[in-house]
This record gives sequence, C-alpha cells and structure tokens, in this order.
Amino acid sequence: MKGGAGIMRHWLQLQKPVITEDAFSGVVKTFVDVVGVDAAIDSLNGREYLAADREIAGLQWRITLREIPGETVEPGWRGVEIDGDTPRVFDLAAVLPSHARNELVFAATSGQSQP
Repeated sequence: MKGGAGIMRHWLQLQKPVITEDAFSGVVKTFVDVVGVDAAIDSLNGREYLAADREIAGLQWRITLREIPGETVEPGWRGVEIDGDTPRVFDLAAVLPSHARNELVFAATSGQSQP
C-alpha cells in the first residue's frame, strides 16, 4: 500500500466493470482491478433519508488522481480504498473539470442501505 503525506495521500485501487451473462441469460456485473494510484479524496456532502422502509445514507466525494498512461478512466468505474480492516468503495459518477492538465477529477458516490 502506498499513500502518505501530501494532497494525494490515499491509495486507491481502480476497478472497471465487466458485464457477463449467467446460465439463465441474466446480466452479471463484476469489477476487475486495473491499477493502484495515489489520490486525493475530499468529501462534498452527505444525506440520510427513508425510502422503502429503509434508512438510506449517501455521500458525495471529489476524487483527484493523476492521468494514467494507456488507460481511460470513465464514469462507471469504481475506486476501492483499503485503509485498515474496512475498505471504502467509491463509484465514479462523472468527470469534473480540472485546471491541471495531468489530473483527472471525478464526482463519486458512496453509501449503504440499513435494514
């Protein structure tokens, strides 16, 4: 694991989706590891609400990373940060504008349902 001091102090494993069919012609979405990168992860906002008799919590994040030669990171990918025992999963939702030529900035979401 990398990561350390500085702005990009989080170690993020980028994963891209792979769509396959199961034996019943159902769609199965899995993720495969692509590359590990240093990233800056900043929280933007969060909310909680009730829907379908469940408490839903969601957070929005801004994730900044350097360009990866030979890879095009797109919305639909995800990043997994493993810091301690519990991994955090960030779903990359949209590309945000960046002033630096060699940086990629994404809006990302994370959250979970509670029974």
